[in-house]
Amino acid sequence: MQGRITLAIALCALGLGSAILGAVAQPAKTPNKATQEAASGNDVAQYCANIAPAAAEVRVARQIKRLTELETLVKLRIQELEQKEAEAQEWVGNRQAMLKKANDAVVAIFSKMDPEAAATRLGMLDDETAVAILAKLPPKAAGAILNEMEASRVGRLTSLLSGANGAAKRS
Repeated sequence: MQGRITLAIALCALGLGSAILGAVAQPAKTPNKATQEAASGNDVAQYCANIAPAAAEVRVARQIKRLTELETLVKLRIQELEQKEAEAQEWVGNRQAMLKKANDAVVAIFSKMDPEAAATRLGMLDDETAVAILAKLPPKAAGAILNEMEASRVGRLTSLLSGANGAAKRS
């Protein structure tokens, strides 16, 4: 039934209803074809007028269904984005907590130390504290200290400094 309604709606919308339905109604033309085409055209126009409200309801129902689907997709995307935002805020909070571990007095002491001695002392600290101190040091002093440390430890500390390790933990 719905297939017929859809076909009729399409025909009415295209203005082809009278031509096609007239041909279907009268395959063999009789001598009185002008009268029959006029009657057929009126029937088609009346049929199109009669089904117009139903066609509008079908169109609205399809649009509502599509809008509902889109609304569901938007809600899912919002949830994903809220989760990502929470992860980012957690990462920022962890980063700030790590930087607070190194107070300014300790940073000043390390900045005045010989790079070799500072590297030895930083080698005894946990990674987060060492990174916090290195992050607060001037780049020239931090570079000199890292130059004196063992390569594997420098790699870990550099990853923490750049934030790459925090992103890997979230994945």
